[in-house]
Amino acid sequence: MFGCGSSAECVLDSDCASLAQRCEAHACVPLGGPPVDLGSADLGLPDGAPTDGPRVDGGPPDAGPPTDYRGHFTAETSPGRYAVSADFMETPPTPPSLCTTHDEGPCSVTLCAAGTSTSIPHGAGSLMLTGGTADVSIAANADETYTTSVGGGPLFAPAAVLTFEASGSDTGVPAFSGTVTAPSAATLTTPSITDATALTISRTDDLALAWAPSGPVGTIDARFFALGSAGEVAIARCRFPTTAFAGTVPAAAFTDFPVGVAGGYSFDIEAETELALAGHWNVTLTARSALATPSGISAGAANF
Repeated sequence: MFGCGSSAECVLDSDCASLAQRCEAHACVPLGGPPVDLGSADLGLPDGAPTDGPRVDGGPPDAGPPTDYRGHFTAETSPGRYAVSADFMETPPTPPSLCTTHDEGPCSVTLCAAGTSTSIPHGAGSLMLTGGTADVSIAANADETYTTSVGGGPLFAPAAVLTFEASGSDTGVPAFSGTVTAPSAATLTTPSITDATALTISRTDDLALAWAPSGPVGTIDARFFALGSAGEVAIARCRFPTTAFAGTVPAAAFTDFPVGVAGGYSFDIEAETELALAGHWNVTLTARSALATPSGISAGAANF
């Protein structure tokens, strides 16, 4: 009779055919210490190493990385325009993601290869934003995505309490409701943006930021992106406490950005609320305001 794998069954060590074996979990296994499961086949380590010989794993199969269930419901405003957008995505652990993310100081840098996303959209029913200058509702499309709702003029003022609601879906994201206190106003003083000329970002020198806030609520959010000629994308998102009045974007954040291609930037102040829902869903509610500048421009083209 045979037990685990192809090893003979045993009760005592003496039941094994060789003195170089011992009885472990009713199976004869080589001596050399307790078996260790590294999540892969024996790596061929020298005699006496923990993984020498066949692995015996009495537990369940290794689970691997979990599926990510993440949603975003965002309200953005500037003096002349507003936008309300949402997405709720299931991202399986396999096949491997097309994107990688790493930190460079206060910045999170995401690099994505050209290709088709493996994320699966899910609906959350009808969405409603209230508490601003206008109520905004968004219905789910047939493919469970959401079309951004845009309008003219500012959508909310600093310190406004915005309510984000979803009616929920039986097969997607459950119903939810949450509030976000809109961020304080802030004025960008460095770098100087006086016209619509593309902002030049150095790959060798750090980028200094400075701002003058009029209140304590929110986080300064500086974003930069570039789209490569082969369809690859690089994004750097750098965040600073609004009460710091200044921050530095390290040049290393742009090391892997595509060279000589189109790019852009945006400077905002934002406030967020995180919701943990049933079904492993995590939803971020965001109120984002454009930073004031002398020219009224807080987003545009960038050269890296």
